[in-house]
Amino acid sequence: MQFTLLGFPTRIDHSFWFMAIILGGAMADLRRALVWIAVVFVSILVHELGHALIARSYGFRPAILLYSMGGLTSWQMTHAISEWKRIRISVAGPAAGFLLGTVVILSKDVLLVEGSELAQWAVRDLIWVNIGWGVLNLLPVLPLDGGNIMNSLAVLARGKRDSRIPLYVSIAVSAVLCVLSLHYGMIWGVILTGWMAFSNFRSLQTLSKIRNPR
Repeated sequence: MQFTLLGFPTRIDHSFWFMAIILGGAMADLRRALVWIAVVFVSILVHELGHALIARSYGFRPAILLYSMGGLTSWQMTHAISEWKRIRISVAGPAAGFLLGTVVILSKDVLLVEGSELAQWAVRDLIWVNIGWGVLNLLPVLPLDGGNIMNSLAVLARGKRDSRIPLYVSIAVSAVLCVLSLHYGMIWGVILTGWMAFSNFRSLQTLSKIRNPR
């Protein structure tokens, strides 16, 4: 599925819907499942729009992709920008989600005035996805927004770009999260954090080979 939203080319891969269903777990009620999928779709789209709007304000032409790992806002680096601007772009995604979640919280009494079960599900899911996931997304793990922020802060602190420290931190944090997810029986959390730990470990190996070729 492809369309343009606020001037941004947007594509939804079929794997996105599969991911949303898996994250919803075993929902026997079809209406409950549809509410969850709609909430995930809207929330991740709002998140990516946050990135895209700030990136466009810095002269880039972003495109949005929703896929199995969530969302991705990408653009060609037609010109250099400061690390502070990179941080603002990274923060804009979670900030958009926090804003939406806050609006839902403040409007909760109005949204639930009729006591609709669907409304209760939607409000609960919107708060969790936008606030809960937003906080998790700010953890210092690549490729999460928190990991990208950590990367930029490392450049500002060291005065040069060196991916090793962010990769080490990402591996350590994701490994701890993987163990915690396993302890609490969160299978999807085990898969996701395990993948992030492995992905960052491979990136560290690749970086080491480039730095120390045989």
